[in-house]
Amino acid sequence: MSTTTAPKLNKRQREFQEAREMLLKFLHHKSRVYCVLRSVSKSGMSRTIDFYTITEDNRGNGVESYMQYLTGWFGTLLDYRRDKHGALKVGGCGMDMGFHVVYNVGAMLWPKGTDKPHGTRNGEPDNAGGYALKSEWL
Repeated sequence: MSTTTAPKLNKRQREFQEAREMLLKFLHHKSRVYCVLRSVSKSGMSRTIDFYTITEDNRGNGVESYMQYLTGWFGTLLDYRRDKHGALKVGGCGMDMGFHVVYNVGAMLWPKGTDKPHGTRNGEPDNAGGYALKSEWL
C-alpha cells in the first residue's frame, strides 16, 4: 500500500490559495466589485486603485450590509504590488483599468467558467469567468 502526499506549497502558493479561498467566500458570479481610484501618476501610465464589495452579515439581530475590502486579496491573486497605503498599483492606460483588474480576478476565480450563465454576450449565454464579476467605479 503506497501513500501519496500532496506536494508541499511554498509561501507564494499558500498565499495565493488563501486569497482565492477568501475571495470565493465573499464573491459569487454576478457580484459587483466597486473600484476606488486613489491616485494617477504624473505620466498617466499607472494608477492606484482599491477594490470593495458589499456583503451581508446575518449574525445577531437582522441582516447588516457592509463594505468588504478586497484589495489585498486581489493583489495576492494577481501578483500586483501595492502602494504605501495598500492600494493596488496598476500599470497601463487607454482602457478601464478597474474593469481590467476585476476581469482578471474573475478569470482566476473561475478559470473554466461558472456553472450557470451569469449573463449574455454576443446574444449567447455567457459563463466565462472573466465576465462573472461586475465592476463599478465609486
